[in-house]
Amino acid sequence: MCLLCCSHKAGPTASRVPDGLDAITVEPDKCTNLGLSPTGPYYLPKNAKDQTAAATEENNQTTTPTIITKKTKKNMAGLALLRVVPLLSATSSVTFTLSEDTFIRPLTHTAPSPASVELRRHANRILPSHGRWTRRGLAVIFITYPLSIATAIANLARRHDNAQVDFSPNAPYNARAAAAFYLAGLVFSVIHFPFGPRAMSLLKRIRKDTGGVEADVDPAQDNTASMASWLRINAIRGVVADVPSWVCYFAAFLFAMSS
Repeated sequence: MCLLCCSHKAGPTASRVPDGLDAITVEPDKCTNLGLSPTGPYYLPKNAKDQTAAATEENNQTTTPTIITKKTKKNMAGLALLRVVPLLSATSSVTFTLSEDTFIRPLTHTAPSPASVELRRHANRILPSHGRWTRRGLAVIFITYPLSIATAIANLARRHDNAQVDFSPNAPYNARAAAAFYLAGLVFSVIHFPFGPRAMSLLKRIRKDTGGVEADVDPAQDNTASMASWLRINAIRGVVADVPSWVCYFAAFLFAMSS
């Protein structure tokens, strides 16, 4: 049908190919089927054969199914897990920080009212024993933060294996943004640790009951005051390190999975 529509018959005495046309050869049986004279010659518009071949190739490509093997699926799942682990561990860290503040702050009574003063005396007795949570708390800290840091480094180190995370100038925008946010999250996770020495010294002081319940203990130096100072450090650390790292890992995951 295409040949019949596009072909042009020239007389047997034609001396040259008309402008804009290409000479073609038509088999005799096709000439008969199309109702054409077998004497020819016949012509097609220029580039018609190339366009037909390109259309055929494109049709073959669109009809070829994409085969995803089990190994490919496992690699994709493993890569997705690697992308999300920093976010999950940072979520645990932020949750732990909020829990510390939520459950410890009610024990710090600093108001000057007689009722608060009496409660403060009781809190000074309770806090040394309550401070035993520190050991388990350190276990959480030394699992979640190193996990965030290690997997963030792994994401950055594997950037050349997959275009989802890549600092290269020629990489897609989402890949470069993901790499930048993983790096920023890594930095914020590391910032958590410089607060450690001061925070641990306050908790150690409380466990030793240095600021006890004696009447002559300076309220500014008792266990409640030490715990209030620790809560202040914990809040500042959460604002400048923990929450920003979570935000960065969240953004990195979104950019990586959308690239």
